[in-house]
Amino acid sequence: MERLVSADASLSRRRPDESIALTVGSKKKNLGPKSPKVNVDLVHLGAFGKNAFDTYNNQNVMAIQAVGMNMTFYIMQRTTEELYTMFELEHIRCPSSTDEMTMMFGLMDKVMDIVQIFRTYCVTSPEQTSVVEVSKETLKYPILWAMTTATVSCKRKNPHEHTHF
Repeated sequence: MERLVSADASLSRRRPDESIALTVGSKKKNLGPKSPKVNVDLVHLGAFGKNAFDTYNNQNVMAIQAVGMNMTFYIMQRTTEELYTMFELEHIRCPSSTDEMTMMFGLMDKVMDIVQIFRTYCVTSPEQTSVVEVSKETLKYPILWAMTTATVSCKRKNPHEHTHF
């Protein structure tokens, strides 16, 4: 039992950074695009999911990335000892006011699909739990930093960029 507590504690230190900000009024244009930060957080989310695989010996892990009012759901699967795949399941924009709460009724089918996928692939019974070989080590922060730091200006459209922050 003590090992699980220490593993949970060390796993919580590897979680992606979170940030909650309240903005009242209009946003200045000089704040710049937030898409590079979203991309870095997506890489951190993948590393966090890989560490969850290694800690809990799961075959599938669900990850959620929230940016502003937008939530993107991912499922990560361990296909081989060295290959982890990450799929985007759904993208949902949550209501930002009570006036927009009625739009949740239109999203219930998407939400129920996500819940069904979670129950089918990510929730395991004790009979389904199997011992998995020791996995490769997750990339360390300096390597991730080198991969995600912009060294040149890229003008490509970012597929993870959200228009409503």
